[in-house]
Amino acid sequence: DFIYLELGERGLKTSDIMGAKVTVSLEISDYHIDTGEQISKLEQLWGNPQINKGLISEISKEGFDTVRLPVTYFNHLSDDGTIDREFLNRVEEVVDWILDEDLYCIIDLQHDTGNDGWIKASDDNYDKNKVIVYYIFYQIAEKFKDKNDHLILEGLNETVNDQNQWGDIPLDDLEVMNDWNQLFVDAVRSTGGNNAERYLLVNTYAALPTEECLRAFKMPEDTAEGKIFVGIHCYFNKNNMRENFRTIKKYSDRYNFLIGEYAFSNGIEERKGLLEDFLNSTDELKIGALWWDDGNTSNFGIIDRKTSKWIYTDILSLITGK
Repeated sequence: DFIYLELGERGLKTSDIMGAKVTVSLEISDYHIDTGEQISKLEQLWGNPQINKGLISEISKEGFDTVRLPVTYFNHLSDDGTIDREFLNRVEEVVDWILDEDLYCIIDLQHDTGNDGWIKASDDNYDKNKVIVYYIFYQIAEKFKDKNDHLILEGLNETVNDQNQWGDIPLDDLEVMNDWNQLFVDAVRSTGGNNAERYLLVNTYAALPTEECLRAFKMPEDTAEGKIFVGIHCYFNKNNMRENFRTIKKYSDRYNFLIGEYAFSNGIEERKGLLEDFLNSTDELKIGALWWDDGNTSNFGIIDRKTSKWIYTDILSLITGK
């Protein structure tokens, strides 16, 4: 019924606001999607069907050797960061389907980061959430520590600062990403088993391949030798592709890069030519790259997930070389 404002805390007196009108607004942040505890709904948020074993078999049959499985945990966590067991079992089920096809499988924390995520590249956010995030990493690592070396664990996806900046980023925020990456490596290695020597993937700030992000990136200290990939995401166009690859090449002798996401939209007229140029550059630099298929065949999707039929066989052939 009433709104109370402590004017003194705002440096105001009642005389300062004579005749003022109070407008009430509501901003929802740190939101959680209510799925009614139906895990399948999370897999269908972008209009996709649930992942099934037939889809994984079809991907394997066409010559792919790696599947990146993005996983978002935020509405499957208790207040202390405990992951819902049923949800983690579902992740394991899909991971096992991928490994059973003798494919490499990458799993990460996906939309817990990003513009709408709750994990940010800032000192305040790191201090606030590092204990819970470490615990999340630990639970995932513990769950999968006995999987074979075809499983690659990835840390945080596209982590941005509190202002959601994708350029002209303060150095302090760029360097916080190094802290998150070290936290991830430490958590995984602490679980032992096959995780002691497992390949890991850590990303630059926002997974950007820019000069400012690569210059600020610091390789985490690791008890295993030569077992860390540096992840970047490369959504290039014809105007910036050459320049971006020049930057990547500058750092390619220093880091083992893995392009965790790239794609060209179906709406781009020269998509096939751009893809050819892109793959020529990754081949030259000997960098693996994973096409981001969002399930939308009018955008980045090249397979119909409802039927497991390939829609854009020309793009498929370029990627697989078949």
